[in-house]
Parts: sequence; structure tokens; C-alpha cells
Amino acid sequence: MVRRFVLLLSIAIFLCGTAAFLVARSFTFVSDSATPQSVVCKTGDVLKSDFESVEDGFAAAFPCTPVRTTSTASTPFGNITIVRYESEVDGVNYAVSFVDYANLVPGGELPALVINFIIDGAKRGVLRSAHMDNPTYTDIKLGNYIGQSILASNAEQTLRGNVYIVGKSTYQIVLTLPNDYHDPSTADKFLNSFRVVDRQKPPSN
Repeated sequence: MVRRFVLLLSIAIFLCGTAAFLVARSFTFVSDSATPQSVVCKTGDVLKSDFESVEDGFAAAFPCTPVRTTSTASTPFGNITIVRYESEVDGVNYAVSFVDYANLVPGGELPALVINFIIDGAKRGVLRSAHMDNPTYTDIKLGNYIGQSILASNAEQTLRGNVYIVGKSTYQIVLTLPNDYHDPSTADKFLNSFRVVDRQKPPSN
């Protein structure tokens, strides 16, 4: 009886891991069907403190209140919602994207193999949507959360970003600025401002 239970448990763990693996391979973090929008910050719009979204569980130093948009990506196991926050000032684009995989990946924590595929998908999505070349990656951590940083460029712009795995969710923080932008430290200030906060469901109407 015990042996049978252990065998069934092993099979269940294997199937959960396989399902999570296939989910991770079936899409990139930023969907091709997404239609991101950004708000161009105006004089007087500048935030005096970090923007915080308790609905999606993060805070960051956007230059003004960002636009929140959602899009859907399909997988063999169901759809996921991609949430994106974006604003722009002086030709610099600030963005944070969020995806929750909890409904697609059963069980406990994400397997390490799945985490690697999710991070790789996030990086591919960033570079494809921004048309960037020659990327370099660095392993990073935000407290106990693992991730990778991204640095890439083209003839006109430079992209810097961080991707973090937080439980069964991913956060993608990206800043794109002109190559001749007067204050390169802008990227550090935005990326370093990102922090995870407790998520709370919005009140129902």
C-alpha cells in the first residue's frame, strides 16, 4: 500500500512538472498579440513617490502614473493574462509586465527547469518586441527572488531590463532610452526602484 502511494505520488509529481515544462515552452512572456500602450508624461504629472499596484503586487519609480493594459496569450493548458504598466517621458520608455502562472501550474513551487524556460521566454519576448541586438545577460537576485538582467541595443536605443520569478509569477522591468540620452543613471534608478509588495484583490463592484 505504501509503495503504491509513493509510486502514484511520483507519477503525479512527474506529470505536474511535465505540464509546467510544456506551459513554459508554449509562449514567450510578452505575447505577439499584446498591444501595449504608454502614457506620455506631461508637466505636473510627475509622481512624488513610487507608483504602487497592490493588485499586481509591485512598486516602481515611474515618472508619472503608468497606463495599465492587459492581453491574453494561449497555451495548450489554457489562457494566461499578461498585465503591462507603461509610461514615457523625454523619449525614455518605462515598463513593468506581470504574469501569474498559478492557474496553469499545479502543485507547489515551480521546478527549476520550468523557471529557466520562463526566464528565457521573457528575454526573447523583450528583445523581439524592442528589435534589439547583441544581448548580454547576468544572473541577479532581488532578496530571495532569482532573475536575470538584460542589456541590449540597436543603432538608436539601449534597452536595460530585469526579469524576476516571484512564486508562480514573473515580473519584467524594462527601460528603453535613446543612445545619446543625457542621464544614463536613469536606468539604474528605475530598475533599482522595483520592489515586490503584498498582492490584494481589487474590491468587487
